[in-house]
Amino acid sequence: KAEKGFLDLTSWQFADDGAVPLDGEWEFYPDKLLYSEDISVDSAEENVLEQKLIEVPGSWSDQMQTLGMATYRLQIKVGDENPVYGIKTSSIQMSNRIIINGQMVGQSGIPAERHSYEAVNKPYASFFTLKPGWNEIIVQTANHDFPASSGVNESIYLGQAAQISNLRDKALTHDWIIVTAFLIMGLY
Repeated sequence: KAEKGFLDLTSWQFADDGAVPLDGEWEFYPDKLLYSEDISVDSAEENVLEQKLIEVPGSWSDQMQTLGMATYRLQIKVGDENPVYGIKTSSIQMSNRIIINGQMVGQSGIPAERHSYEAVNKPYASFFTLKPGWNEIIVQTANHDFPASSGVNESIYLGQAAQISNLRDKALTHDWIIVTAFLIMGLY
């Protein structure tokens, strides 16, 4: 589990242990959509930003109002030199953007201020490379529509590309089985 915004995966053998859920304590910046350079500049200026810790998965309702926007940040350390990693999301309400080492790797909807925000809570898988050592994951999320819950509500998984593809395929198969079952019941 992540602690205080850091997760050391150097002893995790992806080939043997599989994909890992990025659960635990993430850094949390309420009411702001930040990029890596915003957080580093803030560190140099003696912590002007309000940084908290938040448990992922879970709603941000204990930290701020349910409707709004926020940035999550986790630093992960990997030891192997696997050329391609992947990340799989499930439910990040209601829109999100994932940035790894300064590069956007995935997006669902448009996390932004209310006037330019677009809600789409769609799971996805993305693929990218990581460097050996510390890597930064930033999740920008916004919810201006759904007052019941907000934030990263289900685990985000990190693994080798083939492992993430398998997770995505299993989730898709599960969804099709449920849709088919309801369709058959509806026809009956």
